[in-house]
Amino acid sequence: MATSFGYSTDSQDAYRLRAYYESRLASQGVAWSGFFADSLVLSDLAFHKRMGGGQLCSVARAGDHIIVATLRSLFVNVDDCLERITAWHQAGICVHVLDFAIDSSSPE
Repeated sequence: MATSFGYSTDSQDAYRLRAYYESRLASQGVAWSGFFADSLVLSDLAFHKRMGGGQLCSVARAGDHIIVATLRSLFVNVDDCLERITAWHQAGICVHVLDFAIDSSSPE
């Protein structure tokens, strides 16, 4: 069964991420598995090297969904973004970025 995870560096995003899940993924049978968080918004640490980011990377599996409010909360730079998005895509993990209306589970 596919599951979804919210990730944020801002506690105020929790409601938005959960609301997105309820409106877009719950009806597809995707389970909610909770949040991962970090406070390193402007850090020079790559996403997978942060505590919450590393934990999320270790549990996300093919068919899962990662929901984030902004790309800024995920990545420190373009290289980090491309590396992680590519790895998730190759692993069959869908990414939903709310500030850009990105949904990698949709072919459109």
